[in-house]
Amino acid sequence: MIAKEYQMGSQVLVFVRQIEHGNKIIEMLCDSNGMFCIQSDEIEFAHGSDIDRKAKIKAFQSGNLRILIGSSIISEGLNFFCDAGINAAGGDSEIDVIQKLGRILRKSRPVGGDVSLDSKDVRFYDITDKDHPVFKKHAKFRLETYDKLGFPATPVLAKDFVLGID
Repeated sequence: MIAKEYQMGSQVLVFVRQIEHGNKIIEMLCDSNGMFCIQSDEIEFAHGSDIDRKAKIKAFQSGNLRILIGSSIISEGLNFFCDAGINAAGGDSEIDVIQKLGRILRKSRPVGGDVSLDSKDVRFYDITDKDHPVFKKHAKFRLETYDKLGFPATPVLAKDFVLGID
């Protein structure tokens, strides 16, 4: 999904829970022998123990970075005006769902100005593990929460994301 959005020219925010997970995603996306081959200067990972996290977040917010992967440090208190968000962190907290959606469902506000009235479509993907009983239960809870919040979700299988790579 990250690569597909990238190919479409999107700016993508990815939520992960563990540092190892974020590092693995970057490794897979930037592998020059792999099928994605995303340039390493187009993707960053911001997490709590990363001393450069503020610069990475700022680069993404200013549009100078295409893909930002982040741990819980990007889930609260930050506004992102990107094209797509991906919840790869799972979880079963309604507050967490609201926080993640809220990071990307923001309207821009120029310095000293009013909030923009321009509408913008944002795609939000939620990664689901249907084979693990606990994770399946968590995913069902998140889908119900999206619906309750007025953002009904349609499950999409990974096989539906066929990449157009030559």
